[in-house]
Amino acid sequence: MSVINIAASGMTAAMARLNVSAQNVANSQTYGALGATASTPAGSPPAAGVAPQAYAPLQLAQFSLPLSQGGGVQTQTTASPNPYQTAYDPSASYANSQGLVAAPNVDPVTEALNQVESVDQFKASVNLFKIGEELDQTTLKLVS
Repeated sequence: MSVINIAASGMTAAMARLNVSAQNVANSQTYGALGATASTPAGSPPAAGVAPQAYAPLQLAQFSLPLSQGGGVQTQTTASPNPYQTAYDPSASYANSQGLVAAPNVDPVTEALNQVESVDQFKASVNLFKIGEELDQTTLKLVS
């Protein structure tokens, strides 16, 4: 069973990784005011006189679990330590006096690579799952 559990945790981690990357790409154009506080959630229409906050990209950390805890992997999603970069958009109502706004620090090439790696990780975990099932079947045949 531990091979199947390890494979299942790998599939779950791959899905989480893909979800984080997709979320970053989908919100990569959600700009906000420089120095905006979290009082206005990213993507929400700002209240009158309140500047919108730019989307803060997420990152996913993946950790191996010891066999004593069942093995496999565990993930943790956190906010990026460098979430914003400045962009020039003088037409934005929340732009500063130089026409600068906060733009999410999302690199589309990196996100595309993360998505490809997520799919590969998922496929590898599915193959491991199949091997675990075959091992279980072989063990049952030998015991019978």
